[in-house]
Amino acid sequence: MVGSCNGVLCLTTSPQSIHYIGRWRQVQVYSLRKNSWNVLSNVPNSLYNIYEPQVVVNGAFYWLVNSVVSDCLSILMFDFTDETFEEIKMPDCFNEDLGEFVRLGEVKGKLSLLLHLDEDSSAGDSLEMWMMEDSGWVRQFVVNVSQLYVPGCLAMNDEVMLLSTYSNVGHILSCDLKTLELTDHEVEEQRPRAFTYTPSLALLGEEN
Repeated sequence: MVGSCNGVLCLTTSPQSIHYIGRWRQVQVYSLRKNSWNVLSNVPNSLYNIYEPQVVVNGAFYWLVNSVVSDCLSILMFDFTDETFEEIKMPDCFNEDLGEFVRLGEVKGKLSLLLHLDEDSSAGDSLEMWMMEDSGWVRQFVVNVSQLYVPGCLAMNDEVMLLSTYSNVGHILSCDLKTLELTDHEVEEQRPRAFTYTPSLALLGEEN
């Protein structure tokens, strides 16, 4: 499994033919309809180090990236409609030194940001979720936690956030976004990852 897109799981085997463009700054977009690659010329020069996992919201891809200019974390957006890039700043109060783990997500059709902050206080750490509104970033909730959690994906009902503990053997937990209660599902795996899933059948290569 390589990830998920709009709730559809993306799987791969070991292909015999791989389209490789090297490590230089270049973006190519593949079209199933045209069965061809399109090389883009408007790639930002001020961004580097793209982190996984990415998220798709309203026909646009979003990645966490490091900015060469400011040497800090930001968000890179790619709009499939006009095949253009745009850099989005983090919330104004975001302190990268406190951001142990950061994840992008999608909540009710909007871009969201999940943060685990190391408060270094008697109250412990905290988990925060921010949502991108028309006016900018708006903080949705803050919940105190006693150990290091890695923000995961959001369930399809937008009411449960999946988390995992950061250790040699991690645990899968869920956080009810209404009550902010944590539930341990007793799934023990080494650094587990979670993806959203929507029962569907996608026919690749078919024109609609």
